[in-house]
Amino acid sequence: MDKMESVGHSIVEEILYACWVLGYTMKEIPIVFEDRTEGDSTKNLGEYIDTALRIIRFRQKINKDFFEN
Repeated sequence: MDKMESVGHSIVEEILYACWVLGYTMKEIPIVFEDRTEGDSTKNLGEYIDTALRIIRFRQKINKDFFEN
């Protein structure tokens, strides 16, 4: 956890990616979200782009022995 850099929404993606790289078994459990009847999404386009860029950076760190030690 000391090597993690994400905060906010992208922390989930970073944890899942790190677990996958380390060889943990994962299972997808489907859930159903109902459409919002009020309010707006709490995640904006910038956050989606940030999450995608962070995933690219995770892969780059893996290639540089990110998980050594």
